[in-house]
Formats: sequence, C-alpha cells, structure tokens
Amino acid sequence: MSDVPSGRDSIFIAAPPEQIYAFITDVSKLGTLSPECIRAEWNAGQSLGVGATFHGWNQAGDHTWDVDCVVSAVEQNKAFAFRAAPELLGENATLWRFVLEPKDGGTQVTESYEAPILAVPDHPVAQIPGRAEALNEGVKATLQRLKAAIEGT
Repeated sequence: MSDVPSGRDSIFIAAPPEQIYAFITDVSKLGTLSPECIRAEWNAGQSLGVGATFHGWNQAGDHTWDVDCVVSAVEQNKAFAFRAAPELLGENATLWRFVLEPKDGGTQVTESYEAPILAVPDHPVAQIPGRAEALNEGVKATLQRLKAAIEGT
C-alpha cells in the first residue's frame, strides 16, 4: 500500500499503557486532542468494540464537517483504530490508528493514518491544498496534546 497517502509519528509518555489506552478509547476526549476533531461521541447504544460507531464533528479553517466513524481495532492497552466516514468513502475512508508499546517505565505512543481518499484526484478532499501536510501536523499536535493531558504538563 505504498501508494496510499499516509503518515505517522511517535512520542514517549511517562505513564503506563493502561492509562493512555483508557484516555484514547474514550472518544469524548478526542476533541481535546485533535486540532481538527472538535467533538466526538458514541452513537446511540454503542460502546468500545470492533464495529462500534461514533460520530465526530470536525473543523479545519473555515471548513466544518461531521462523519460517522467505525472502530476497526481494539487491543486492550495496545491498540485502537477507526475508519472515518466508511459509509461515504468505502475503501477510501481514512484509517486512524494508535499503537501503545511499554518502554522505559512509560509508553511509546504511535499515531498513524492511511488516507486513500487523497489519492483519488477528482475527489474534493484530494483537491484541498496542503491536506496531507495538515494531517501530518495534526498527528504531531495530537500526540503533544495527549502527552500534556496524561502527564499534566
């Protein structure tokens, strides 16, 4: 999948994986981490599990949008992943993933994304100037905010 636009970054957080996992899988907290996601909540009757859905509200500059997301991976204290707008974008939906690895008394947290929609030239999302760069910067900002929230810095 080397032709799929993607990005990743990692950060060390001085906390156990269990604490970080509990934070990132509480989707209501995503709006405190992401520079784009301003709010998220589980859809009615949904809770953490593969196939569960939640709704996210986003803003980038003057653009606002909201989408349903579907949880695609839940590995207790190890990984959490979801696809944004799969009902609209199908196989082109962006996959967001957090991986937690115990390290030196804390946790190495890696956030990554795969955004096949950015490789579809005639799709409006792919035509947004600097979109891939914005996603990469968003990953860095999200990880910095997660570290601050967990470590209290």
